[in-house]
Amino acid sequence: MGASWAYFLVCELRIVLLGKNVLENNRVGNFILGRAAFDTESPPVSVDHHSERVRGQVEGRPLSVINTPDLFKLRKYQLCRAVKECVSLSAPGPHVILLVLQTDSFTEEDRENVKVILNSFSDQAINYTILITTDKQVTAINNSAFQLLRECRMRQYKFELIGFRLCFELLEKIDSIVRENVGGYLICDVSEATEYISKMGTVGERSFGQHMEFHGLQPLGIALQSHKVNASSVHV
Repeated sequence: MGASWAYFLVCELRIVLLGKNVLENNRVGNFILGRAAFDTESPPVSVDHHSERVRGQVEGRPLSVINTPDLFKLRKYQLCRAVKECVSLSAPGPHVILLVLQTDSFTEEDRENVKVILNSFSDQAINYTILITTDKQVTAINNSAFQLLRECRMRQYKFELIGFRLCFELLEKIDSIVRENVGGYLICDVSEATEYISKMGTVGERSFGQHMEFHGLQPLGIALQSHKVNASSVHV
């Protein structure tokens, strides 16, 4: 564990956003920060996306939100870069990963790809993950999403962009997962990420995540070089 619970109460809360829909990620990030920190307009297809970190405070509590591009659509070299950027921006490690998904469109292929992406950060990443749904709660009707929810120990939050009180409800859920992990953060060790992803192929390909299990993969590892507000200058 990276920190005691007592220390966590006064340190910066580090939150990583992952998901297929960048605009939905941005909405969740803005909701947490209480301001329009991330662009909610659809960007041009040609834009080269990078992870981005924005800092803020909620009731005097410091936090940082690290927003990632759509990792599901990236090619191998892009995924390597994106993972490295996110790890650098969330150093020494995120306290929680918010996986933003849309229940109706979530497939078994998506679930397999989520496994690979999370394991690119650490084989323990699932223990720091909360599902954030932007359409409706995950139920057993959607088998793929429900199976992922079970792997996340039934941690989910239905996102609604109304009321400041709901932001505190989300932060309470985040606090609960931090307490489960005794105030510690996820230690990301991804030095073998480039070789690993090269062997697996593009995330969007069905074969990429096929037959992978959370605990069947070894943690990957990259040496952290620096904290950056925008990681566009980080290269693999």
